[in-house]
Amino acid sequence: MGKGFTLQNTEGKDLADMFHDAFKRKNLNVKVTAILNDTVGTLVAHGYTNPACRIGLIFATGINAAYPEKVPLITKLDESIRSKYPENTEMLINTEIDIFGTEAYLPLTKYDLELDNSHNQPKFQLYEKMLSGAYMGELTRLIAMDFIKAGVLFEGHVPEGFGEAWAFPTMYMSTLENDDKVDHKASLELLSNFNCVNTPTLNDIAILTRICRIVSTRSASLAAVSIISLIDQQKLLEADRDDIVVGINGSTYEFYPHMNLRVRRALDEWYGKETSSKITLEVASEGGSVGGALIAMLCK
Repeated sequence: MGKGFTLQNTEGKDLADMFHDAFKRKNLNVKVTAILNDTVGTLVAHGYTNPACRIGLIFATGINAAYPEKVPLITKLDESIRSKYPENTEMLINTEIDIFGTEAYLPLTKYDLELDNSHNQPKFQLYEKMLSGAYMGELTRLIAMDFIKAGVLFEGHVPEGFGEAWAFPTMYMSTLENDDKVDHKASLELLSNFNCVNTPTLNDIAILTRICRIVSTRSASLAAVSIISLIDQQKLLEADRDDIVVGINGSTYEFYPHMNLRVRRALDEWYGKETSSKITLEVASEGGSVGGALIAMLCK
């Protein structure tokens, strides 16, 4: 599975039953009343704080989103289940939007393909691999390697260790984009981790920072696509709402330099500023754990 976990003999099994078996083995008197993921938890928690919240978005090492959907429109539910609920009843949907995306409608660059081909799960979560915090650094490194080979970065010399996969984490990108000092001391200290043949020049730093900015800006635009798709799916703008709130949780959105502004700019570019002004992006600091507690409290 994703995020580096390796699990065996779990597919198709009820997680609640597995938890109860584990608690029993440890003699713990614990009962699982609800199982939810962080997107649903974020939506519920932020919806409790701000009832206008219609989307819960996680933008961190991964990307995912949840939203409320009218039960009659959830065709994967058997009709016998859908018919039990009033027409306007809504169910919270964990979209697993990270799995969406194929080359048929999501153009992939050579660097996206190179990253995917070297991944232990190729052709899986292509959309997430294009934008999330787990992959931005590697995409930047792959692009930079082409610049080095062309002789326009680091005088054509690959810094020690820089040629190794995953050697350039996303937090390095953050440091470069944050470094606005004239002497670029922070950037030079960062690059010293790679023992460059020659001391990186200001032009080297400018080129590498520009690559970081291009990669992170694309990430912001693609993350905005998640928001746009779920606003359109719910027809929120057609309802002439002036209070469309998106609760966002995650380190990439919250802490990467200018990421929140770039997501906002992508929404402005798609809808136009007048329409986009109806959409409020809020940091959902409550987190999924609060949402889990609220749902557990409501379970009968």
